[in-house]
Amino acid sequence: MIRTFARQIRSGQPVTITDERMTRYWISMEEATLFLTLMAVLPDASRLGLLDIGAPVQLRRLAEDMWGQLRPGTEFRLVTMGMRPGERLHEKLIYEHETISPSSSPGILAVRDIGVRPSASHLLLKLEGLRGAVRQRDSLTLRGALFDLVREGPDALLDMASSS
Repeated sequence: MIRTFARQIRSGQPVTITDERMTRYWISMEEATLFLTLMAVLPDASRLGLLDIGAPVQLRRLAEDMWGQLRPGTEFRLVTMGMRPGERLHEKLIYEHETISPSSSPGILAVRDIGVRPSASHLLLKLEGLRGAVRQRDSLTLRGALFDLVREGPDALLDMASSS
């Protein structure tokens, strides 16, 4: 996305974003590599960890800042394209049944399961919706239903499978 913004700005095109309210998190390749290395060797490495990456960045603000650096003194131009199916305004770093708290390692947060998961009957209804979309060959509904299942989390699907 940053490369796309830079290419658009350098060529004098307006910056394109899907929604002015959209936010995203960013980390560098170096940060990601360091995080994975640390998680492999830390004493609580068997637990799920999350790099403390701070607050999300609003895409409009990022585009404006980049425009000011790459084309100073010119008028900022922005085109809003609208969100695509399944796209979110804001990224979620944890599921609803999880919490984050400081870990024993600075800069790394511990992700803990609080045990509230969707019921098997709830997930069966979701799967029935998938079947219906497949039967009707409705790819848009199917994609949305799949995104919903992913949002429920893999643990919920495993719980459903083990309770059958």
